[in-house]
Amino acid sequence: MSMTRKAMKEFEEMRARKSKIAAAKIEAKLGSASSTGNTIGGYVVINLKELNALNEKSVEHGYNCNILFDAFAKKFAAGMNLRGMWQGAHTKVILQPMMIHEHKALKPCEPHVRCLIFTDDICGVLTLDVDMNDFKRLLLTNEVYEEGAE
Repeated sequence: MSMTRKAMKEFEEMRARKSKIAAAKIEAKLGSASSTGNTIGGYVVINLKELNALNEKSVEHGYNCNILFDAFAKKFAAGMNLRGMWQGAHTKVILQPMMIHEHKALKPCEPHVRCLIFTDDICGVLTLDVDMNDFKRLLLTNEVYEEGAE
């Protein structure tokens, strides 16, 4: 069963509205959360190209949580190929912001967002510390879903 153009347009508009509402809620939480231990809800969808750039920046900043991207990409590609879902650098993962974090190597530093990376259980549990400005940009440019959203 296929959707009419009108139904598809309505669906896309509803999805965009939900995404904007979720982004606003996460942005409000980010604006008010300023110390370690403050949790953040919601999910942000990113592709592997964006994940690699975020990871490289995390390494540059010396943040505690980053990934060995080449090893991750190889394992993730194999798993997604088995599922017939591999799209190269455009393959998507989900970031779930967990908390605002303000330390690196046990020393205080600028606030950044500690995120879980969801890979549909292909690569286990991965965490990444994301620069605060980059995370705020993701909220404006990427698909954002409220926690528990359908």
